[in-house]
Amino acid sequence: MALSLDALHQPMNDFFLEHFATAASTHVVFRFDRFGSTLSPSDFEDPADPAAGWSAVVARERFSDLVNRIPVDAGDGASVVMTSDSVDSLWFDRLLGPAQPYLAPDAGAEERAEALRVFSLVKSRALRLWEDLSLESSSGLRSRFRVAEASPSRWSDPTAQEVWTSTTFQVGSPTPPDTGTVEPVDPEAEHLQWRLRASSTVLADALAAPDLTALLVAEPAPVSAVAVALRAEPALALRAEPALRATALRRLVETEPDTVAPAGASVDAPLLARAFDTATLRLDLTERLHVRQLVQEQAPSEAVTTSSVRVELEYCLVDVRREWLLDSLVNDDGWCIPGSVAGELTDPARRGSLPLLPVGMVVVRRLHISAAWSAADLALARSATSFGPFDITPDQATGRLDHEGPQVIGWMLQQLPPLPPQPVLAPDRAEPVVESVVEPAEPGTAEPRTHTVRRGDTLWAIAQAAYGDGARWPEIAHANGELDPVALQVGAVLTLP
Repeated sequence: MALSLDALHQPMNDFFLEHFATAASTHVVFRFDRFGSTLSPSDFEDPADPAAGWSAVVARERFSDLVNRIPVDAGDGASVVMTSDSVDSLWFDRLLGPAQPYLAPDAGAEERAEALRVFSLVKSRALRLWEDLSLESSSGLRSRFRVAEASPSRWSDPTAQEVWTSTTFQVGSPTPPDTGTVEPVDPEAEHLQWRLRASSTVLADALAAPDLTALLVAEPAPVSAVAVALRAEPALALRAEPALRATALRRLVETEPDTVAPAGASVDAPLLARAFDTATLRLDLTERLHVRQLVQEQAPSEAVTTSSVRVELEYCLVDVRREWLLDSLVNDDGWCIPGSVAGELTDPARRGSLPLLPVGMVVVRRLHISAAWSAADLALARSATSFGPFDITPDQATGRLDHEGPQVIGWMLQQLPPLPPQPVLAPDRAEPVVESVVEPAEPGTAEPRTHTVRRGDTLWAIAQAAYGDGARWPEIAHANGELDPVALQVGAVLTLP
C-alpha cells in the first residue's frame, strides 16, 4: 500500500516528543511545516559584513522573526501552515493591551478586591517585560522586534557541529518487487505527496512582481530597501501585469549568458526556477519564506506510490523561549477582554487566532531519502521540489533524494488554554467593563482632574484611561478616602491625583 502522510508523521511525532522536554501539565504536539522553511547560511550573516560569517546578533533577530509566525492547522492531522500573522502583535494588540480584570458578580467585596490586586500585579509585570524585551532591528528600518531566545543558541552557526544528532527513520512496509503496476492509494487516507516544480506561468508571475524584478539586475538591492518594498506591496503580486512579466523574462534571459531566446519565445521552467531561487535568496528570510509559500501553494502535487522509504538525517531540536509572553497571565483565569467572548483568541475556527504557540523547532540537514521507488515515483522525482515536508534535490543516477543544507521541517506546538478565560458579563448579571472618560481640569487652574463614575466603571478602567496604566488604580483609591474598589457609586466624582 502506498505511503500515507500519517505513516511518516507518527514515528517522527513519537521521536521528537520524546526528546522535547516539557512540563507534565503542558500539552505539546508535533506538526510538520507544510511548506517547509529552507535556510541559508547568509540568513544569519550581517548584510553589511558578510565576510565575517555567522553573526550572533543577526541570528537572534532572524530566529525571533522565524518563530513569530502564527501557525494554522492544515486540516490533515499532521501539518501546519506558518502564516504572516505575528504572535507578538496578537499578544499585545489583542490580548495584553485590552485585558481587564474579571470581577465575578457573586464574589464578596474582599474576594473581588483581591482579584483586582492580583490582576494588577500580573498585568503590570507583563507590560514591563513587553517594553524591556525589545531590541532595535539590524535591518536599518528603525523598527524593533520582540526577542525570542533559542536553545541551543548556536543552532544556525555552520561551525557548531555539536548541536546536530544523526538518526534514521524506516517508514512504511517493505516495497514488493516492481512489476510495473502502481500501488493503490487509499482514497480515505491523507497520502504523502510529491510537490512538483511550479509551472512557468506561476514562476513568471512571481518574477514579474516589482520587488523581485528589481532583484534580477547584477547588483542586489539593499536588504532594507527590499524589506520596505515588500511591506508596501505584501501580496507580491503573483498577479503581475503582462508587461511586467515580459520585462522580467527579458531581464532573466539577459542574466543567463548561455540562453538564447528568440523574440516572443517562452523560457523553460528550470531556467525560471533558477532565476526565482536566485532572486528570492536576496530577500529577508521571513519574506522569502512567504514568497516561496505563495508559489508552492500553486504548484502541482502527486501522491507517492512507493510503500516504504528510509530517511536519514541530522537534526537539531531548538527550544523557543519568549520571556515577554508571560505564562502567569496565560494561565490566570481572572481576566476578560471587552468586546470578546471567552476563548475567542485561541479558537481554531477563528481567522487570526492563536490556538497553537510555537515552542520548539525541528531543523534537519544532510537529508538522504532512499527507497525501491516505483516507476511512477521515479518519473515524478525528476521534477519534484519536495517529498512530504522535506525540500529535496533528486539524484537521477542513484534514485536517492538529498538536501544537504538546513531546513525547518516541523514545529513543537503548545496548545493554549481558552483566551480570554472569561466573558464580559451581560448587563443583567453585573456592571460591564466600559471605556472610561476622564474630565480634564479647567484651563489655567491647578485643580486636579476628576472623573464622574458611570455605570460599568471600574477603578482599573479609570486608571487606564487617566494614566495609560490600569495598575495605578490604588492611587485613585487612596486619593478618595480609601475608596472601596468594588463598590463605586454611579455619579460619584473621583479626584485623579
